[in-house]
Amino acid sequence: GDGRQGALKLLAYDYDDENDALSRFFHEARAMATILSPHLVTIYEYVREGPYAAYVMEYLEGEDLGRVLIRERQFQPARAVRIARQVCEGMQAVHDGGVVHRDLKPENIFLLRDAPWPDYVKILDFGIAKYFQTVGHRTARGAMVGSPWYMSPEQAKGLAQVDGRSALYALGVILYEMLCGQVPFEGQKNSEVAKKHINDTPPPLGGDYGSGEVPAELAAIALRCLAKDPGDRFESMAVLRSALSNLP
Repeated sequence: GDGRQGALKLLAYDYDDENDALSRFFHEARAMATILSPHLVTIYEYVREGPYAAYVMEYLEGEDLGRVLIRERQFQPARAVRIARQVCEGMQAVHDGGVVHRDLKPENIFLLRDAPWPDYVKILDFGIAKYFQTVGHRTARGAMVGSPWYMSPEQAKGLAQVDGRSALYALGVILYEMLCGQVPFEGQKNSEVAKKHINDTPPPLGGDYGSGEVPAELAAIALRCLAKDPGDRFESMAVLRSALSNLP
């Protein structure tokens, strides 16, 4: 009643199977509501009623990065860096708040239409895709819904200990995709893609794989994010943001 415009998201779930997962989600969602960053979607309210859950979030005009990539396929390096830096800023706030975002992907990176600057980022859907029946937007690219393109090696192995460095890996995949026009690892089956995340070296950026030149320093940053061992990645989103800001 305060005049703010909001968007209501209604989520259906299997009450028996998902009850524990839903409880975890609401616990995490309430934690998220206390974290303030200009690059995180604002959640106003959460409601549970029988087999439904709903949340009210700020109303956003624009489109998600996944849809933009379907249409434009590949970005100029400066644009990719501008988007990645904002994701770093929002994700650092998430990590500082003690929340692990396990589902960072282009569909969860929203680019506002009317904003202080082009491609103004809002990160959304914290874990929602993991807990609810959702439909992917990426079918236009021939992809399977739920394809683990952005899954870190530790997630692919099913390790319980997943921390913020897993999101660093996911952002590395997204950065790679923005620069090259395709993700580093593809396959016919989810399990095939997961094995590549665990075992394979990403193809070099640029050259035959991407059209156009990717600056060497930027390529090195993307590949460091894609290190198999979390300890070989950047120490935090803040450190990655600094590296992206200091590019020549």
